[in-house]
Amino acid sequence: MKEQDKDISFIKAPARWPGLVLPVKRRTGGGVPDLGVIFEQDLTTVVFCNLWELSPEKIKGAAREKYSSVEDLVAAGWIVD
Repeated sequence: MKEQDKDISFIKAPARWPGLVLPVKRRTGGGVPDLGVIFEQDLTTVVFCNLWELSPEKIKGAAREKYSSVEDLVAAGWIVD
């Protein structure tokens, strides 16, 4: 199984997640990865935030990226962190 397939399977199985949110990251050309989380209520949206700084205020004001499917989210470079 390819790494992308493993990420897709894991994202689609919130019961296997270690908590209520799943931390993800995306490598960028700048060297510092984008950090985000996925909530089990919406598996196709990445909320840009650091898991360790997660708070209702930060979530409310955080940028988001919405994808049409989990497969598209992973194809965009997001991986389980």
